[in-house]
Amino acid sequence: MNIKRIGSHTLPLPVRAKARDFGYDLRAAVAVTLEPGKRVTIPTGFAYEFLNDQGAQIWPRSGLAEQYGIDTLAGLVDGGYQGEAKVILINHGDETVSFLAGDRIAQLVIITRVSPSFYSAEMVEVEAFTTDSDRGVAGLGHTGMA
Repeated sequence: MNIKRIGSHTLPLPVRAKARDFGYDLRAAVAVTLEPGKRVTIPTGFAYEFLNDQGAQIWPRSGLAEQYGIDTLAGLVDGGYQGEAKVILINHGDETVSFLAGDRIAQLVIITRVSPSFYSAEMVEVEAFTTDSDRGVAGLGHTGMA
């Protein structure tokens, strides 16, 4: 996947916080304030060129959702879209939330388009998982916002 910087900002390239994470952290390219019940579209400062049959979804950050009621809207990035990825946030909470340029606001999850075919996956109940993870059970907001 190729990535193109939009504008003259110095934001770092999106990265995954942990090796086994699905989402690449997206940062606000500008400072914004989000009042309760309102939504705002925030530029991320980057555009993407996906491989064939790939695109992305923009997902909320669990810590922002849990702490402030911040969620994402309309987060599909089609594979052929080559403009700047933007994040639409909505504030379901009771407090005004401010983000600085550079704050992590959402996650970009790469997806692959699959032709329809139906199959079943087997679920097996276990007492303990068989692999270790650098994340473990650390959940909502464990990597912070900045």
